[in-house]
Amino acid sequence: MALKTLTFSESTAIPRPTSWEDGKAIHVTGYAPGGSGGCAGGKLAPAGGGGAGEYFEGVLIVDGSQPDLTITIPEPGAGVTVEGPGEKGGDLVMSGALSLTLKGGGRGAGPGSPDGGEGGNGGGSADDPQPAQHALILDTADPDHLTVMRALRLESPQDFSTATEVAYSGILGGVLTSIIHVRAAGPYLFVMGMRPNGAGVSRAHLLRFPLAGVSDLSELGALDQVADVSAKFTANTNPVTGFDLSPDGTRLWVVYDGASSNNNTVRQFDLSAPWDIAGAWSNLGGVTIFDSVSLQPSKVMISDDGLILYLMQSSTLWALWDLPTAWNIIGMTLRRDVNTVITSSVVGGNTVVHPQFTRDGTHIIGWQSDATANTWIAEVYALSTPWDETTRTFVNTFTLDANISNQWPGFLGSPDLSGDFYFGSAGNVAGGVGADSLVTDLKVFRIPALDFLTETGPITSAEEATLGTPFTNLVAAKYTKDGRHIWLYDDTSDRLIILDLTVPFRPDMVNKVTVSDFEDFTGTVLNLREIIIGDDETSAFLIAGTTTLTIHKIILLNGPNDARRVSFSATSTLSGFSSLISAGIQVSDERFFIADWSATAFSRIREVNGPVGGTLVVNGSTGQRIDLDPTFTSAFESTGLALSEDGTFLHVLISTTNSIRTYRLNTPNTLVGGAVLVRDDPLPDLLLGATSLDLSDVILSSGIAAGGGAGAGSKGGDGVSSPTGFSRAGGPGTQHAGGDARGPNSLQAGHGGIGKNGCAGGGGAITANGTKGRGQDGGTDGSTSGISADAVRGSGSGAGFLGSGKGGSGKLTLLFDE
Repeated sequence: MALKTLTFSESTAIPRPTSWEDGKAIHVTGYAPGGSGGCAGGKLAPAGGGGAGEYFEGVLIVDGSQPDLTITIPEPGAGVTVEGPGEKGGDLVMSGALSLTLKGGGRGAGPGSPDGGEGGNGGGSADDPQPAQHALILDTADPDHLTVMRALRLESPQDFSTATEVAYSGILGGVLTSIIHVRAAGPYLFVMGMRPNGAGVSRAHLLRFPLAGVSDLSELGALDQVADVSAKFTANTNPVTGFDLSPDGTRLWVVYDGASSNNNTVRQFDLSAPWDIAGAWSNLGGVTIFDSVSLQPSKVMISDDGLILYLMQSSTLWALWDLPTAWNIIGMTLRRDVNTVITSSVVGGNTVVHPQFTRDGTHIIGWQSDATANTWIAEVYALSTPWDETTRTFVNTFTLDANISNQWPGFLGSPDLSGDFYFGSAGNVAGGVGADSLVTDLKVFRIPALDFLTETGPITSAEEATLGTPFTNLVAAKYTKDGRHIWLYDDTSDRLIILDLTVPFRPDMVNKVTVSDFEDFTGTVLNLREIIIGDDETSAFLIAGTTTLTIHKIILLNGPNDARRVSFSATSTLSGFSSLISAGIQVSDERFFIADWSATAFSRIREVNGPVGGTLVVNGSTGQRIDLDPTFTSAFESTGLALSEDGTFLHVLISTTNSIRTYRLNTPNTLVGGAVLVRDDPLPDLLLGATSLDLSDVILSSGIAAGGGAGAGSKGGDGVSSPTGFSRAGGPGTQHAGGDARGPNSLQAGHGGIGKNGCAGGGGAITANGTKGRGQDGGTDGSTSGISADAVRGSGSGAGFLGSGKGGSGKLTLLFDE
């Protein structure tokens, strides 16, 4: 018997193969053609993108009473060149000896008035789940995040060449370790905070997030620019504490808060283009604050006419300067040295905290707190003489629920008298003896259209976007067997972190986070390399060390998958590793595979035997180990190991080449019998610095339906899944959310392409293993097809002003024994 494959990309009819007896099972993979996008006809009201055709992967049973097999694969939706909707992709139909109908992708709508048309709906996904595996990889070289988790799916078990991304999560590690200052300026939200640079040194960074199309701050997308602010003025190593931007976005001011008179400065920079913080910064010089006033500034603001500079100290003090010319601080003169405080008009005996002038100098907004009521209290004062706090009159107060943010709104934000008010929270990871860990995310908040003069409160909620939890050095990530939890370890803060996932194997869908107490690990676990979760999910082995291997066994005192209290039950050490330990895996109760490496010597995997708590012995004999670099000519650092369920295949993550090597063990579950390299698969290009590997058991999974991209202002098409399939919605337009993901197993929206210059995005694509629906951007003038670059299954197409591309073609593959 041999496997035979029949592939069809156009309509045909054939006699039933002689080996197709009645009741024979045939493996079928297919997808219907995609729909085309609409055409706006040159109007500034873009059309929607087409939807993806239905995808199917499963087993069909031969009807032996039928002598023939007829396959109809129609044309995809044709691109249109006049104003109006696109065309639906035709339905793929197989009849006779096998029966199957796959729906073609929906057509993109024509232009709306004034918002643009919706994207076409995607077809349903597979009814019959197929074997697959899930992999989890930490990526520590992502330029936009400290550390991210990437979830992959292997369409063929044990074969990383079939791996594509299922989900991406930067929620842990995030983009910053702390937030310093938040400002909305121009069409962007700017967030300043601390994060490590490429060398791991904590430095101030400024992040830019587009606000266009964000109707609620929860829709805030990924940052599009980041700048190392500390590097812009290398002579000053003191903390960066605040910033401001000119109204045209071409000039930026930064505050450096130092403890001495030499480095307590405000500096100004010109940007190479408006709002472009990623481009060149021209250092125009600065002013040393201690030359004129004893103030350690934390926030800076330039008046709306560019002639007054305001600096605030961390809590209650401020000072004012007059600028010689608008928007230029060089040569500024002290206007008011304030070393007194404003007495609160709301809370007797207290002082106003974090007072800030409005940009026109006519009002001061300050804050109080009420610990009993758990509220922040805003106080508003009108000044009869602008910029003179002695002429103030108390005019309004209201409360803001302190549960919204754990930090003073006026410290991490910059309020003005009216408009959207943005502020942030200071993330925290803490714990105490016997106490639950306190875990707070780094978040930014928005209260839309807040008028400080008329607001009566109480304000009990705000729009929010999460930037991450301030963990800084995640070194290991492992799924539990059912994929419903992820265990991680931060080797800098010495914390075990356990995520409770709302959907199995989806690190981007976190329901709850628990973190170990600080004292549980400090000084005990050094240089952790791997976590090995026990089957009971209340215990684990921790593999650590450099040239001395240490294996700890830990117990979760609060029960399964609760990291809040941890104890150590056993520890063993083994010295004599001439290279650095980099990864490990448990094979059985008393057997481990340990990888160590060196840039100049051995890079290998060896077997270590013995009970944890007892004596460990390493077996390093030639032929009974895996030499990753037998010639010692290259540095192959293995940072992750995964073993197949039957102990036959060992997968080795090589970080230096960003690839997975697969070895077949001659004797399952041991290296003693030797091993043979059978595959060396590069990881997807999207992985930049893979540092940890986990691989699930073989499970049943299925494909995903994806909707089309949206026109400006309108929503993407729906991804409509069948009862056992999954669905994703189409991508959002520039002013509207994505379409719905409809079906019992609906996933998050947002994977149709987003159009450029008002054109609709490409249709959602079903990729090689049915796990991603991602569309290419539509052409700027409708001249490009907009078909997804990721599509190998019938995708929808983009749309534009003057025309739209046709949808992707359909295809059908039959696999059977003969």
